[in-house]
Amino acid sequence: MLRACIFLIALLAAAGAAADTAWAPSRVTAVTIYPSVAEITRIAEFDLDAGRHRLLVPDLPGELLADTLRVETLSAGQIGALGFREARQPAYDPPPRPAIDAAERNVERLQDALAATSAEIEALDAAIAAAEASIRFLGRIGAAPDGVLASGAPDTLAATADMIAGRVQAAHAEARAARLAKPALERQRDDLRAELDSARQALAALAPEPMAETRLLTVDLVLDAPTAGTLSLRYLTGGATWEPSYRLSLDRAPEPRLRVERLIGVWQNTGEDWQGVQLAVSTAEVAEQTAASRLRPRLLRIGAIDRSRLAGEFAASPEPVVIVAPVPDRMVGQVRAQGLHFRYRFPRPVDLMTGAESVLLPLAPVDLDVRVAARATPIRDRTAFVNAAVTNTSGELLLPGPATLTFDGALVGRTRLPSLAAGAEADIGFGPIAGLKLTRYVEERSAGDRGMIRRSNDLVETVVIEVENLTGDGWPLRLTDRVPYSEQADLAIDWTADPRPTRTDPDGRRGLLEWDIDLAPGASRRVTVTQELTWPEDMTLDTPIFD
Repeated sequence: MLRACIFLIALLAAAGAAADTAWAPSRVTAVTIYPSVAEITRIAEFDLDAGRHRLLVPDLPGELLADTLRVETLSAGQIGALGFREARQPAYDPPPRPAIDAAERNVERLQDALAATSAEIEALDAAIAAAEASIRFLGRIGAAPDGVLASGAPDTLAATADMIAGRVQAAHAEARAARLAKPALERQRDDLRAELDSARQALAALAPEPMAETRLLTVDLVLDAPTAGTLSLRYLTGGATWEPSYRLSLDRAPEPRLRVERLIGVWQNTGEDWQGVQLAVSTAEVAEQTAASRLRPRLLRIGAIDRSRLAGEFAASPEPVVIVAPVPDRMVGQVRAQGLHFRYRFPRPVDLMTGAESVLLPLAPVDLDVRVAARATPIRDRTAFVNAAVTNTSGELLLPGPATLTFDGALVGRTRLPSLAAGAEADIGFGPIAGLKLTRYVEERSAGDRGMIRRSNDLVETVVIEVENLTGDGWPLRLTDRVPYSEQADLAIDWTADPRPTRTDPDGRRGLLEWDIDLAPGASRRVTVTQELTWPEDMTLDTPIFD
């Protein structure tokens, strides 16, 4: 047995030694981003003779989940063993990068031009300084004390004076010419500095800093004939996410319509740049729970009570006390309802650098069915608000996300759109209606009395609500108010309303009242609610009832 193992190891070693080694750099071609992970597709090209080969695929991100890697050949050939190497990677020459090489040459050209312009400015500064020094020196000679040049002949003195005057004049001309030429060179230098900064930024975008941690993939490949082919690598990695955002435009004319403009915001910090990739996003939770939880039986049992550990009324109680101790269940995760999964694929290639930028990608807008009305809660607000009752008729799941709101073309605010499955309904507020005035007060019955008549076991209150439409439009209005409710038989609550509410206890919310009112332009309505509470005389009402 030992000899067989040694023979097998030797055979594998010989096979590995016989395999040719070739580099196969790869590039990201497609990405699908899920809520918590991203699936990356890379393509590596090769051109090899027939036989056994070992392909080396460098510069894979260190964050990739190795157990999710799948490699297949898109041409002839058989793939054998795969291996990862994280350290001591062999050196290799990267493939040609025309765009990066051009950007590097542009940076070098601008650096040389900036250095030459700076040297010209320095030469002008030196010329100005030399001319000024000459002028000062010649001035000291001309200002020498009497007798210094007196020994010279008159012709010599005249020649000397002419020489000094000529040299001074020439020095002034040189200094003036240098000063006139300097501003243009300084502007040229500033322009070159700005252009160089832009060129460096462009180069950094094309060739960012190398990844802090990379992996080398080895792929054993057997070819029956010379082949120019490709490998496809697919794997999952973290560090990427997406979120939808919306612009909701509600317009009433000519017919009520809600236009939903959709954007997908994408960020990634995967350690690898995406250039010209086919990008898609999906709502599927790849990393979440994939099957229903298993439920274990729940066993209950009782046990004897250690009265020495009980305190107060329990320790002193003459009656036996039974403590029920359930057997704890195993901790299980919660299943989040996902509904149908949707996948959005963008028609054009996308560029997205790791950790450096984010992109907003548009989706096709959708129009949803909507009913526009006014909502009023006079107990809290002094004006009514626009309400859009929306039905998702798009046939798609609208995910939750931030939304900007416009009403009849005017910006009114921001909110967060809830998750809306196909066919689902939601109410979305679109801001206050300044011309729908609300007033709510307790009707006065007598001087000093604001309508509350209270005896030891009786309480009566009459509330008046007034709504006035000061706008030029008619509004269907839903008015909401409340009366108290009781869960005790001894506390009796009775109420009356004029007019009677359209609905009571809507959606199971006890004590709430709703009126549906059509308010024409300039119209007003009045609602009166009277409520009476009674309870036994030997009891007290200690819970606040009214606001």
